[in-house]
Amino acid sequence: MFKYLIPLTLLATPLVAQEQPFNAPFMASQPCTNFPIVAQIVRDKGEEMLFKGDITQRHISGQIVPAQMVFTTNQDTGTWTLLALFPGDIACLVANGAEFEPWID
Repeated sequence: MFKYLIPLTLLATPLVAQEQPFNAPFMASQPCTNFPIVAQIVRDKGEEMLFKGDITQRHISGQIVPAQMVFTTNQDTGTWTLLALFPGDIACLVANGAEFEPWID
């Protein structure tokens, strides 16, 4: 069985690379785990909370779920993380990146 897996993977790779741009609506998934694990990852990156607020997110079932949003950043390195915090000690990584710069008008 495994001897067919590698050739199948190699055949599928060019198809993925040739896909057309996605159409709206764009659906994405978020990795989630318990809050202490996520908090440690943010601390390890030297990020601190910059701001927080209330948000709503759509669950894969279609249900609208209220949550808290936390934006952390390391202003020395420019890394940032956007988290969604849910009841039951659940934290989801909404997005993260680099080259954070404060808006100057």
